[in-house]
Amino acid sequence: YGDHRDLHLSIRRQRQMCIRDRVYNGLALCKLHHWAFDEGLLLVTHRAGEYFIELNAEAEDTLLSSGSSIDVLKKVVGKIPISRLPLDQRDRPHPDLLQQFCDEIEQ
Repeated sequence: YGDHRDLHLSIRRQRQMCIRDRVYNGLALCKLHHWAFDEGLLLVTHRAGEYFIELNAEAEDTLLSSGSSIDVLKKVVGKIPISRLPLDQRDRPHPDLLQQFCDEIEQ
């Protein structure tokens, strides 16, 4: 949650093109976390009205078994502070789209 000078926008590819360019389908991430999210290493989830960043357990096991360090990814795991989310709730990541992405990663 530190330096904001090098933010990337991750937009989930959707089957329905009309959803693709909506604010709620985007996440502002640094280059490393953008890559980790796109690769399914980090997941953004929504539970009980709150957003969380989670480390994909299967990916974690794979990385650890290969001798890779995942400390930099673990630093962002946990509840996303409300101050890091758009003020307008309609602009926040849509829970259904987050779940769809998680489901795609599990396949």
